[in-house]
Parts: sequence; C-alpha cells; structure tokens
Amino acid sequence: MGIYNKKQFLVSIKSKLILMMIGVAVIPLVFLVLINIRTLKTEVQKSIHKEHELTASKISQTVVEMVKTTQESLETIAITNPELFDWSNKFNREDIIYRMLKKYHHLEEISMISPNGMELVKISKRYAISPKELENISTDEKFKTLKCGELYIGKPEIDLDNQIVFELGIPVGGDKEYLTGAIIAKISLRQVMKKINATKTKEGSYIILIDDIGYLIGHSDYSQVTRRQDVTKSKGVTSLLKIKAEEKNVLKYEKFETMIYESYLGEDVLGVYGLIPIVDWGVVVEQPLDNAYATIRLMITRIIITFLLTILIIGVVGSFLIYLFMKPMNELANGVNSVKSGNFDYKIPKQNNDEIGMVIEAFNSMTEEIKKGERMKV
Repeated sequence: MGIYNKKQFLVSIKSKLILMMIGVAVIPLVFLVLINIRTLKTEVQKSIHKEHELTASKISQTVVEMVKTTQESLETIAITNPELFDWSNKFNREDIIYRMLKKYHHLEEISMISPNGMELVKISKRYAISPKELENISTDEKFKTLKCGELYIGKPEIDLDNQIVFELGIPVGGDKEYLTGAIIAKISLRQVMKKINATKTKEGSYIILIDDIGYLIGHSDYSQVTRRQDVTKSKGVTSLLKIKAEEKNVLKYEKFETMIYESYLGEDVLGVYGLIPIVDWGVVVEQPLDNAYATIRLMITRIIITFLLTILIIGVVGSFLIYLFMKPMNELANGVNSVKSGNFDYKIPKQNNDEIGMVIEAFNSMTEEIKKGERMKV
C-alpha cells in the first residue's frame, strides 16, 4: 500500500508542480552561480599572480640594489684612493675596510688583492684574520675573472654561522697588464632574508631564492636552507634554469612568468618565477592551490547551503500553495465518487470563480439534473 501511494504521489499533479517550482527557481540560479564561480576563479588567479609578481620583483630589486650599492662603493674607494694597493699603504687600507664594514651591514668581509694575486689585507666582522692567513689567489677562478677586467660574483654558500654569503669582486685600474689590484667583498644575504620574512604574502605562500644552478639559498622557512632542501623538483625552478640556459635570456630578466604546476613538495601550486639581473639567480613565489582556492571553496559551501535552504523553503511554501490549489480538485473527486455511489444530493462548495470554480459549478448543475431525471423516472 505504501509503495502504491508513493508511486501515485510521484505521478500526481502535486509532485509535478513541486518539481516545476523548484526547477524554475533553482536551475537559473545554478547556471548563474557556475558562471560566477568560473569568473571568480579566474579573478582569484589573476589577483594572486599579480601579488606574487610584485613580491618576486621586490626580492629581485633588493638583491640587485645590494649588489649595485656594494659595487659602486668599492669602485668609489678605488677611484678616490689611487695608492690603495701600494705595499706601504697598509694602515690606510685597514682604515678604509673598517669604515666600510661599519657602514654596510650586509658586508661580512673585505679583502684587497695586489696585481699578482696576493691578498694585501683581509678583515672580517666575525673572525680575526692574521697576516699569516693571507693567501695567494692568482690561480683562483675569481682572480682570473678580475684580471680580465670583469665583475666577479661568487657562488652563494652557507658559512659557519648558517647564513648565506657570496663574494663580489671588482677589478681596479683596467684589465690584464693594466690591473693595479682588486677588491673582494663577502656579502651576507641576511638583509635579503629579512626582506623575505618581512614580505606579506597570502596564507600558505612562500618565497624561494635559488642560485644559478638551482641550489636553495633563500626561503621563507630558513630551516629549509640550512638543511639543504632540494627544490629542483619544482617546475618553477626547472623553468628558471631552462630560461637561463636559453640564448639571449637577458631579454627575460625583468619578466616574471606565472603558471600552475607541481612544487618540490609534490603539491599543485600557483607559482611565479623570474631571473634576477646581474647575479643570474632566480626567485620563485608559490602558493598551494588548496590555500589559493579556500575563498572559492567557502563560497561554494555557502551556495550549497543556500540551495538546500531554498529547496526546503520552496518545498514547504509550494506544498502549502499546492494544497490550496488541490483542495477543490479533491472535493471534486469526492463528489464524483458520491454520485457514482448514488448520492445525488452531494454538492461541492464553490470557493472561487476561477476555472476550477466553473468546473465545480458545472458538476453541481450536472448532479442536480441527474437528480431531477431520477425523480421523473419515479
């Protein structure tokens, strides 16, 4: 009996009206929401990419400005002190280095090199260096680069204090036989790390700084640097190395690329990457998609709840309205059954003057005529 009633309800006008009301109210809303979600997803990606590009650009500018400032300062010292590399000018050299180390917080160590590659003086902020520890670097790659009159930028490495440092060297007086000396400064990336840590990023985002071969030299979580985390599995890093390997990559230096890819942690991320001028390093900003789309997921959850509430309200209100609509129809059905059983005195109360009211009026007139006909037979 219950199954029969359920089937009867499913094929009834009442169920069809309820489904029609829900469909008319919900289907257009579903299409509208789907379109808006797609648009919102695109806008969220654009917003995140734009913010990441700005962050990457700031980090890049910080590194470039630090290198340029150091280079210009060292060149100024060399120009304003022409006798700097004379063997008898030891105290002047030391005084200049001490002043430089005091003035620039990112400088850790400065050494001055003679034309034949011998260190004339080397002073560090953290360690005492005796004259006996001065070395001849004439066979080192860095001195060969300086002797050719070119700027030398060394490979970043972790020092004894677990900070990333690299060497910057400038030639003085020209190249080859005209070289009068060189100045080499050891620079700490501590200031860059402070910039990375101070940079506000979206939840879950992190900044990666890599050297010219893809080694990690900076990260929002610095412990990953100290434990030598391998980030070369990140597609952003591999894309950077690919760009660097291409010819004429100078044209791509200030251009930051954006894409969705798999990070070195194996999760899908929204990433921005680009090369840093002068040093040939790279900066990558990544954010897991789970964090990036958190706002969209929250919105979808709210929409689903709204849908369910809408369907519930439509069902309740629709059922009440359909009850009012179906009441005269049910009374009409009862009247038909009464007439079939021989009760010609049954009258259906007329409540409205609409189409159903006209049908009820016609039915009552019909039963009255039948009643009269039955009396005449008698």
